[in-house]
Amino acid sequence: MNLNKNFQPIKCTNLKDITLLDTGEIISKIFDDIYFYPNKGAEETDHTFINGNNIPERWHDELNNQFNKSFFIIGETGFGTGLNFLCTWNKWREFNKNKNKKNITKKTLYYISTELHPLTFECLKKIISTYNPFPE
Repeated sequence: MNLNKNFQPIKCTNLKDITLLDTGEIISKIFDDIYFYPNKGAEETDHTFINGNNIPERWHDELNNQFNKSFFIIGETGFGTGLNFLCTWNKWREFNKNKNKKNITKKTLYYISTELHPLTFECLKKIISTYNPFPE
């Protein structure tokens, strides 16, 4: 089968496409860039993605009935390691715990993301093992 350039198979990122440095940094050989800094990944996500998009404030706006929806949707380009998703999901779980204490109906979180170079399962396991997205 001859596929044109718009319909090529997805090339996954595998272990040979990343470098794990002694300092704990994980570098993408494809992009010559770091995925996240060791022991700082969740903090970076909090600052740039979660707070940078005012996500907690938007959840509270919806809680205060400024938006009457039973769901909240986040769209992201570049799923990468999934760190933004994991940290957002953790914050969402915390947010819903607080809502349960106030007897407020839970909303559903829809998280939609794309990735041009998705990580293989083996690669993802290796990368995820280097951070704790749910710090105490």
